[in-house]
Amino acid sequence: MVAFAAQSFLHHFLQSNKADRLLRQYSTASKQSSRRVQSKIVLDIKGVGISIIADHSALGQSDSYELLYISLSDMLFWHELDNQKRMNIEAHIDSFQIDSAARDTNYPVLL
Repeated sequence: MVAFAAQSFLHHFLQSNKADRLLRQYSTASKQSSRRVQSKIVLDIKGVGISIIADHSALGQSDSYELLYISLSDMLFWHELDNQKRMNIEAHIDSFQIDSAARDTNYPVLL
């Protein structure tokens, strides 16, 4: 039972983003012996939502409604520049979704 639990934990760990990040950090650290980081920018954003509104005021109609809602969550952007002028850029987006709020839509979730 312990062997199965350890195997299950190892399988889930290797499938997660944490294993990938740890491997990248280890491989980057081993390569950094001769390079020095001059600048580093890290953005960790919990979530962003963008709403696209249909506005018919130019047509003389007063009703406005939401057409699409785009949501992105758990974003990580990383930029690094070293003393040898090499640049490393990474971007991770955990969740991306586009919802349709159009009237009478058959597909409320587009992506």
